[in-house]
Amino acid sequence: MCKKLSIILLAIAGISLLQAQTTTDFPKMEFGVQGGPGGSVFFNERPMLNPRNSKRPIYNGGMAGAGFQYNFTKMAALRVEANYEQKGDVYYSIYGYDNANTFRESYAFDRTRNINIPVTARLSFGRNVRFFVNAGMYAGVQVHSQRIISNVTYTPVIDVVLGDQTTTENISKDVTRGDAGVVAGLGVFLPIGSRAAFTIEARNNTGFINQNAGTGLYQNKFYNTNTMLLMGITFALDKPFPKLERRYKKVKQEPVREIEQRY
Repeated sequence: MCKKLSIILLAIAGISLLQAQTTTDFPKMEFGVQGGPGGSVFFNERPMLNPRNSKRPIYNGGMAGAGFQYNFTKMAALRVEANYEQKGDVYYSIYGYDNANTFRESYAFDRTRNINIPVTARLSFGRNVRFFVNAGMYAGVQVHSQRIISNVTYTPVIDVVLGDQTTTENISKDVTRGDAGVVAGLGVFLPIGSRAAFTIEARNNTGFINQNAGTGLYQNKFYNTNTMLLMGITFALDKPFPKLERRYKKVKQEPVREIEQRY
């Protein structure tokens, strides 16, 4: 009984806090663009039974996109985005003899490119420089997937230097077409004018749909996770952001009183 009462009281306190944050001079609608690099891996359904090799590097992916945000209050908002995201993993190494005398080792990595639509709730705190947290879900569709085998150990340069690649194989049919998962992030909102603000956010997308399409290329279920550092700019659409509040108070000057002269 006490536990239920505590939950009810917390809910009432939360609603009261949101209502207290309501302001008529804050924009209701924002539009922005964001993007940045990320680190991605594939993990199986039982990662503790198959721990990741500490020497195995993560795949350097990233994301770019645009988003619309509706502010219910200065503190609470709903955000919808459309993002192009690249993720993958350094999957394994291949080694063997090309002939009786030549031993060769190669490195393979898989990369997928998706269009994702995340829908998140955003809570913001602060006056001028505002901190925020995001949480929600995303749904996505695979655009293209590849397996690349290189002569050298994986680095981000391999993605663009064709001379380091030995083979590039289309594995779109081997990776599940759709994906969905959870989104979580935190960041900071920095006003740079009456209508614009700069944002920095650390975000993680973790999928919960098995990406193995069952064609035989992969031997087990696997899922993806991508952690990114995003930078963006957002614009107020319907009205300007509130003017920056000064952190000091003006000293109120007392009127000079005339001294009555006595003769």
